[in-house]
Amino acid sequence: MSKSILIMDNYDSFTENLRHLLLKVRPEYSFSVHRNNDRSVFDRQWDGFVISPGPKSPSETGILKEFFEKVVLPRKLPVLGVCLGMQFLAWFYGLAVSPADDARHGRTVEMSVKNTDIFKGLGRTLKAMRYNSLAIDATVREIEEKTDLIVTAVQSEGDMIMALKHNSLPFTAVQFHPESFLTEKAESMMENFFRDYIDG
Repeated sequence: MSKSILIMDNYDSFTENLRHLLLKVRPEYSFSVHRNNDRSVFDRQWDGFVISPGPKSPSETGILKEFFEKVVLPRKLPVLGVCLGMQFLAWFYGLAVSPADDARHGRTVEMSVKNTDIFKGLGRTLKAMRYNSLAIDATVREIEEKTDLIVTAVQSEGDMIMALKHNSLPFTAVQFHPESFLTEKAESMMENFFRDYIDG
């Protein structure tokens, strides 16, 4: 059965690459890309929501916050956030997002992952591609004590938050770029996302 997935484009050059990755994993699904100022997204019923990377901050994402409040939360719409998408989720739940101590663009890092959520069955460490100059300004403990978010991956060097999920709602997000060919096991991550959050 086909599903309709909204990809909100935060004016990022990687958005179409991300769409191609998702189509590769679920070719039978419909993936519609809309810019973050396109109010027509309120007029359709969606089965899932992907928040793209972007060059700005979480507070500079057009109608994203409004869409989250009026559509995502009331309908418990499954969410996958990528890069800025993860920063938005953290910011939405009250966490600070600040300039990263080690901004990296087009560089791989090793991360430690939990055997849960999109990383289920993928081992304890993975390499992933980073393109970010902003990061969540909080420790794992602070995030999990102050919010309903659970950290599922951290950078092995420096402990930057690399992935998180909501503890009860169908929201998951990553700081790295799964659409990069240098991110390990990205298709398996997306398979886990669709199977656990969307396919139903």
